[in-house]
Amino acid sequence: MGLLYHTSLCVLDLERAAAFYDKVLATIGAKRIWDIAPLAVGYGREGEDASFWLQSPDHMPFLRPAVSGHFAFKVETPELVLAFYETALSLGAESMLEAKLHDDMPGYFGTVVKDLDGHLPECFAMVDVPKA
Repeated sequence: MGLLYHTSLCVLDLERAAAFYDKVLATIGAKRIWDIAPLAVGYGREGEDASFWLQSPDHMPFLRPAVSGHFAFKVETPELVLAFYETALSLGAESMLEAKLHDDMPGYFGTVVKDLDGHLPECFAMVDVPKA
């Protein structure tokens, strides 16, 4: 089991953020598994708990919208990373780190985008790199 049970982002426009993440997370096999809109939606993979949440400020009084939250989704293949990246860009995200194999991190094939609320989701896969 991972260290975190779930991550939650407080967003001003839940409908807009959910429309973005519905499509982006579908590329990596995740979907809405909790839907209590307009308060919150939770995402996960089939058979898992919702580990990624979007919440409106009305859901819990102690939540406040923020920007520049950074979180990472680990996937199995570079193709999934590319699908995540291309879908995010097609929906208006900004590329912060191109989806590719990065020389400074051996075996790391990843990307970071800036979503519509200014958060920075990362998607990566670890790949075998032949030794020189």
